[in-house]
Amino acid sequence: MQQLRRLSFFDRSIVEKARFAPSTCNGSAISSGQGYATTTDLLPPALVQQQGAPAGPSRMSPLPSSNIVCTAGTDDCLWMGDDTGVLHTLDLNFQLKSRKSFDICFVAMHAALQASCIVCIGRDAPTDKPGSTGAPLEGSGDAEDVRTRQGILKYKCYSTTQVDGRGNPVLLREAGLFSKIPEQVLLCSDINQNFTMLAVGTEGAGICLFRGNLLREKTCRLRLMKENDETVTSVRFLASPADAKVHYMLVCYTTSIKCYSIPLRGEPKVSHTDIVPAASRLVVSVLPSLGTFVVHHDEGIFCVDPDQGNLWALPAEGRCHILATHRSYIVSVTTEQAPAGGELTNAGSSEGSTEPFPLLSKNAKHETLTIHLCYPDLRLIAYSSQMRGVMHVVSAMDTLFVIARGGSTDCNVLFDVKEKSFDERLSILLRKRLFNWAAEVAIQDHQPQQVLQEVYRLHGDWLYSKNMPDKAVEMYIKTIGFLEPSAVIQKLLDAQELRHLALYLLHLHLAGCAMQQHTLLFFKCTSRLKDDSLLASFLEDPRISKTCCLTVALNECRLNGDTELACRIASRHGYHDEHLSLLLETQEFTKAVDLLKQVDAPTACSLLLKHGSTLLRHSASDVLLLLSQFIKDYHTSVEVFIPLFVDDSDLLLLFLSLLLHGVPVARRLVPQHEALCINSRLNAAIEEARVAISANPSIFGCTAFSSLLELLLRKWHASHLSHQGESGGADSLVDGHRGSQGTGIEGKSLEMSSLRTEILLKTLKSRSMTHEEQFRSTVLCTIFGFEEGVALECEKRDELQLPVAYFEATDDISSLLRFCMKNGSKAPILWTQTLNILASRRGTERQIREVLMHIERYRLLPPLTVLEILQQSPAVTLDAVKDYFLRASDDLSDQLEHSHELLQSDRAEVSHMAEEIERFRNQAQVFDSERCDFCFLPIELPSIHFRCGHSFHIYCLSSNGDNKMSAAQASGLSHSSYLCAICTPQFNAKRLLLTQREAEACNTDDFFKFLRGSTDGFDFILSCFGRGLFPSPLTKIDPTKDQTGLDSLIRNCACMKASRKVDLLPENFQYHSLRVPGPWGLDSSQDFPSIFPHQTTDKL
Repeated sequence: MQQLRRLSFFDRSIVEKARFAPSTCNGSAISSGQGYATTTDLLPPALVQQQGAPAGPSRMSPLPSSNIVCTAGTDDCLWMGDDTGVLHTLDLNFQLKSRKSFDICFVAMHAALQASCIVCIGRDAPTDKPGSTGAPLEGSGDAEDVRTRQGILKYKCYSTTQVDGRGNPVLLREAGLFSKIPEQVLLCSDINQNFTMLAVGTEGAGICLFRGNLLREKTCRLRLMKENDETVTSVRFLASPADAKVHYMLVCYTTSIKCYSIPLRGEPKVSHTDIVPAASRLVVSVLPSLGTFVVHHDEGIFCVDPDQGNLWALPAEGRCHILATHRSYIVSVTTEQAPAGGELTNAGSSEGSTEPFPLLSKNAKHETLTIHLCYPDLRLIAYSSQMRGVMHVVSAMDTLFVIARGGSTDCNVLFDVKEKSFDERLSILLRKRLFNWAAEVAIQDHQPQQVLQEVYRLHGDWLYSKNMPDKAVEMYIKTIGFLEPSAVIQKLLDAQELRHLALYLLHLHLAGCAMQQHTLLFFKCTSRLKDDSLLASFLEDPRISKTCCLTVALNECRLNGDTELACRIASRHGYHDEHLSLLLETQEFTKAVDLLKQVDAPTACSLLLKHGSTLLRHSASDVLLLLSQFIKDYHTSVEVFIPLFVDDSDLLLLFLSLLLHGVPVARRLVPQHEALCINSRLNAAIEEARVAISANPSIFGCTAFSSLLELLLRKWHASHLSHQGESGGADSLVDGHRGSQGTGIEGKSLEMSSLRTEILLKTLKSRSMTHEEQFRSTVLCTIFGFEEGVALECEKRDELQLPVAYFEATDDISSLLRFCMKNGSKAPILWTQTLNILASRRGTERQIREVLMHIERYRLLPPLTVLEILQQSPAVTLDAVKDYFLRASDDLSDQLEHSHELLQSDRAEVSHMAEEIERFRNQAQVFDSERCDFCFLPIELPSIHFRCGHSFHIYCLSSNGDNKMSAAQASGLSHSSYLCAICTPQFNAKRLLLTQREAEACNTDDFFKFLRGSTDGFDFILSCFGRGLFPSPLTKIDPTKDQTGLDSLIRNCACMKASRKVDLLPENFQYHSLRVPGPWGLDSSQDFPSIFPHQTTDKL
């Protein structure tokens, strides 16, 4: 085994208490005022006399004077049990408190930190036979004290957090240890941290394993484990790091050790077995920080893994009788030889013993207290000191306590072996240039990262000063992120250590701490070193952050002409923009297209928008294929890609035509790109894109459609101007051969112009446009002079006045007439506007005749208005309008004759009505009807006769509910409530018509609406007069003065209507003993105007 280096990480001091003890006591005085008994009072009188001591001042030790059998430690207290059964506790202020725990003595003590309790094992006097002395147990020596052979073994649990009113720890549990089996001789014991397992090593029964909640359950599960006849020397528990419900138990025999895996329930399993020399004395402890058992025998200290066995060993000199652990330290107490008075015992070991602790002989040799620091990668001796009479070593109150017995008074002495502060330990390591150990100590102590980085920096500086740059750079690399890189870079640059500088810069990039100048410096170093390995590490390591400015490296590679390296850098680290730019610079267009296919769609789209113009010039088919796929897969708007074609309008026209009209139309429209139209892959992608556009028309939006229309109009305008110019040139040629050649060119231009006109009209007609698209289309067609498009778009928008103004401005009379012929039926006012336009021009007689014919057909204007329009133009001749006015004169004559006929008919009817009124006034009416006009049965009383000449039975009219006036019936009228069943419906219809006409007279909006929509406004107004839509207050007309212009019969009728009341018959005229009603069921007292309304001339 290797020899370990010795350092001093601990300071030892004696713990004393400044107090004066009473002269009558040889031990520590315990205040009776607190209810405690002194240690002397608790000892038997014989032992007090035997251990008598001179009176006077004590050593001021905080420990009791009795023999301490066992100890345990917690974070705030040191627990001790002596051979008289007294439990002592020492707090942080080193105040000692004692209480009687066992009747006879303590045997062992263990701390269950997770259960917050201390488990004490000791002997109590038997309760069934008080005062009797038990028989000696087998296997006991004659030298044993009598007290240790009396009583029964019990375990008692005291709380580490709860105290009673007197300040004593609360007793949580008390139970017999061997209640289920015969009493055994206890050799060793241990518990797990949560006190669910208790293992007791005995002479006869082997290992007694108790499992369960030993703190709360009254019963527990006992398992006896004895596999051989060897004596059990020690037992220890260790928690499993993988499963909290499983613990490992190490059992040491005289010649072997066994490790068991013990669950809370179930069978224990052997995980490891090893053999040790037969003469070795085994001392066992547990190192939780490493998860191992610690076993000391004559060959050294061994760390044993529960599953793998021995891991490593530490050298040890002498014979160990105490082995303990503190944090990551292993503490051992060894002696070179046994004392002269007898062999040393392991009374101070943490597992305890059943033997008494005799006072050590005066000639006992010094013992060695050794503390080993054990980290996974570091082992050293942290402290070593000669001591005497060491009885116990215990870790408590965040320090290490050593209890020894000796001195002039032969009392218990407490030593505090305290670990030095981290700064002191670090200073010791750095002074001795143990930088690696210093870094390990900083890591294991969980120090801040700045401390560790400072250790690395000091280590690197020391290595650099010793001319070891390789190892120095390794240390400097560990300081990345905390140490300023400029200090390291300047140091390496001064020494021209370019390789080490490049390595440091590489790791600076890997850590994501590099800046632009660091990247530039790295590439300069690699270019001078010609080292491809460093460059490959830089390019292929994915940890290099993209935040470092690799564009500087790319520019450096470009300046050096190494574009291949620049492409590798850009490709490796995702600089797609720079990569594509490099490929285009080297004219590797195929690789550029492959790059666009490899990246994701948003990236490819952005790259295309930036570099697509260059690619279109060299690989148009691939770019159009990508655009079609974007439109199909992601429904990308077409207008996004229009800027790509800024340098090639023909290619843009082809692309938009393919998407809107398909391959056949685009192929005819742009013949110079016919090679693209025969590409099968492109055609298939275009068709899929067109399907996507059909499903979502917004893809081919307003901007894209306007761009296509503008390109088509430009092409049409150019061909139209070329056709006009070639036609003029061909007419001026004299030579026949040249004339025929010009005719061929003219025909070709005419064909191309017709084709583009056809496609333009198809584009305008086939698309369902929005309002914005219609507006833009109208403006574009107007700008480029495409008359068919202007007319078509104005028809769609119902703006028919715009084409008229356009044709007037361009002096295109033929197009104006064609437009009026097409839309005159929808808007007849167009003919009126056209007539005004034609009247202001010469040589338009034929067009004027045509316009007048349509005006006459639709009756748009009266002849006088037409005459007024035409007479303003001196260019219009009589020959152009003669036929129209002759036909108008004939029509007026026919209308006059028809009006005279209607007038005669009205006069005859009025005369007949006047005669009838006169007859009703002056002559009696004879009712000679013999049958009822309703049931056609002979007339019988009671019956009723109407002045209209109809007669009915009363019950016939009563059965016909429609002939009764509900209001009159409700008021009690019997006869006057009846109406003629035959004449009443006709009268009601005329009355309703009259009411409607009166309502229409008040609705001016409807009047003007119908006036605008009528073909002849004069006839409409006359009909309104005839229907009484313009009522005026009636004034009484003087019969002697003709104020109306009507004949005398009509004037007399008007005077009659103006009178207030007119009695038709005598008031008391009766027939068949009944009051004779009027012809509508009204008596003769009714007003005449209510019977014959003055608004109508129809006879009932």
